[in-house]
Amino acid sequence: MASTLAAVPQLLTSVQQLMEQIGALQGLFEDVEGALFQLEDMVETQELQERQLDHRFQFALYKEKKLSELEAVRVSLASEHADKVVQHELRQQKLLRERQDAFGQAFQQDVQEFKLSGSLPKMENIGVARGPALEEVTLEPADPEELDKFLNDDSSEQKSRRDSCLNMENPMN
Repeated sequence: MASTLAAVPQLLTSVQQLMEQIGALQGLFEDVEGALFQLEDMVETQELQERQLDHRFQFALYKEKKLSELEAVRVSLASEHADKVVQHELRQQKLLRERQDAFGQAFQQDVQEFKLSGSLPKMENIGVARGPALEEVTLEPADPEELDKFLNDDSSEQKSRRDSCLNMENPMN
């Protein structure tokens, strides 16, 4: 037993050394665990940056695709517009030619009639509504005094307006 008792202090020292080593290992494990967490965070950050870069690249491709589609639509619309403008101008030219032909025929008929009769046919304004001629208008006032008053008031009013206009034109007087 004495030898076992003599080995106890060595055993205690060995246990104490093992405990210190276990404590040191525990500290190292915690350091490694912290480093692993940092590594995981760095990996996640790297993956996030790669995804962002990939999304930016995809967005750039999408944007370029949409811009090319927009340009194609612009070209198509410009072409359609040019075609419509040409068609409209052709319709306008056709209408103008038809009018010119109609007026030319009417002119030729008038020239032929002038050659035959020596006078031009009377022009009629078709579609223009004309009122009665001045000779056809008769005034029948209910009160002749009111007509005289109106005519006198109008002439004095016109004279005062004329005088004021002359004063404005010649401010030196």
